[in-house]
Amino acid sequence: LRRVPASAVTVNSAGSYSTIPARPVSTSGVASTPALSRGLVRAPTASTRGVARTIAESSSSVDGWRRSDISRLAPSLRSVDLARPLEGVEAVAGAAGCFPTGTWAREYLIHYGADPDRMWFVPNTPDVALLDAKARELQPQRTALRREKGIGDGPVVLSLGRLVDFKRIDHLIRAFGRANVPPAATLSIVGDGVSRPSLEALVQQLGLRDRVRFHGFVEPSEVPSWFAIADLFVLPSVGETWSGALLEALSSGVSVVTTDSVGAAVDAIHDPVVGNIVRSGDVEALSVAITDRLIHPSDRDTVRRHWAATLDGFSYEVVARRLVEAVRRRNS
Repeated sequence: LRRVPASAVTVNSAGSYSTIPARPVSTSGVASTPALSRGLVRAPTASTRGVARTIAESSSSVDGWRRSDISRLAPSLRSVDLARPLEGVEAVAGAAGCFPTGTWAREYLIHYGADPDRMWFVPNTPDVALLDAKARELQPQRTALRREKGIGDGPVVLSLGRLVDFKRIDHLIRAFGRANVPPAATLSIVGDGVSRPSLEALVQQLGLRDRVRFHGFVEPSEVPSWFAIADLFVLPSVGETWSGALLEALSSGVSVVTTDSVGAAVDAIHDPVVGNIVRSGDVEALSVAITDRLIHPSDRDTVRRHWAATLDGFSYEVVARRLVEAVRRRNS
């Protein structure tokens, strides 16, 4: 057991902005307990002015709610002193409302005494509607984009993110090497980080240099083009509290394989057509899922159709409306 640096955001009956510390939890990598996460809910690391501005930008066009309405709340926003844990716990138990990022965060807050009937889902989400539109725009350019990036016509498995230990890209490389996939299939690893040298050495050791390619860091504006060429997105993390990249892939119509240690998985994957969730750290299960996905792929239109309702729930408009309704309910 070790203490995980997590915190949760609440709004109490006076309109105050609060945080609570995490309790000690197991770090075995199995997502089976309510608090098994590093930072289940966004911590208030920004200044109160920044918090107010973030809320206003998300909700300024919803039901006539104006930026100035949110700005008036700024003087009452505060952060609880984490040196006094009981203050945070009491804030949760007495909160007028809580804004969990997902199912794990909801369970975490309930553990600390939050009222389940006073919670509103406010996920850390990319602009899913914009990503969907961009993916449709790029779809006809798929072949040209592959040539531009030096990628052939075979199936492409995509990894996109920082190359750090908890992402377990080494598990992905080993699983891809074991997978029973077409010889022309390749693994594209997009991103950079401290783990890159060891990962490149692993690729060399496994004799996968012709099938696994490192593309390095890319600008955010380039990300949609990588999803446009991908046939499958894989996120094998062993401890990731959420994952914007998982939502980006699904918003782009790309099916996914991820693990039960990724916080967004339980809220984003409700249909086997769009993705698989395998046990964290199980390389063999990861390999089997990759094989199945490439042999029996879900085309983009099918993924979009099956994920449409979930995409809508992650849209800025819907998320902002939930937040505005919660604040108005508190003030009514």
